[in-house]
Amino acid sequence: MPVQARGWATELCAGVDDDGYAANTATYLFTVNVVLTEAGLHAGPGYGLAPVALLFQYLKLLTDTGPQQSVWEELKAIADMKFRFSEEEDGCELVTRLASSMGWVAPQHLMVAEYLHKEWQPDKVMELLSLMDPVSSSYRIDLLTRSFTELKDQLIKQQQQQQRSDPAGNQSTDQVSLISTDGSSSSSSSTVQCFTEP
Repeated sequence: MPVQARGWATELCAGVDDDGYAANTATYLFTVNVVLTEAGLHAGPGYGLAPVALLFQYLKLLTDTGPQQSVWEELKAIADMKFRFSEEEDGCELVTRLASSMGWVAPQHLMVAEYLHKEWQPDKVMELLSLMDPVSSSYRIDLLTRSFTELKDQLIKQQQQQQRSDPAGNQSTDQVSLISTDGSSSSSSSTVQCFTEP
């Protein structure tokens, strides 16, 4: 059951931003943004991790099922329509967008690159899915919340309990970042990192 159907989220979007930070000649950052409800924030172990677990379960389902050509064909049809019926763009914005793409887009495809779906490549889809495996890939979870202080204290307390129960230090080192929207100060422990945003 999806996160929205469970009442855990009101919004979900995923993809690679077309700014120079998320997509450039060095790397592509695939981002999943989920706007959680209070129920989603406190579900399962809390800290917004139950919806994250659902996301990784869905990625596993996609990997196990394999690439679906019908999905690609639907995305191609949508992109073709967007190109055919695109509205006139402000000249300055158009030039900025095109200039940011010139480093990795062939000149003959510059105007159509974001709409172009040239050929179905299931091997590339599987390669990308393999990069989203939570066990073998790196990922970061940032949690923006008004409940910053409460969740930070819970995370640090949980970390201390894990350290007491596992003195050899074999616990996971995955990072969950808490970002405060109210400017409160924070402290950090060895693997739980808490950051404050002004």
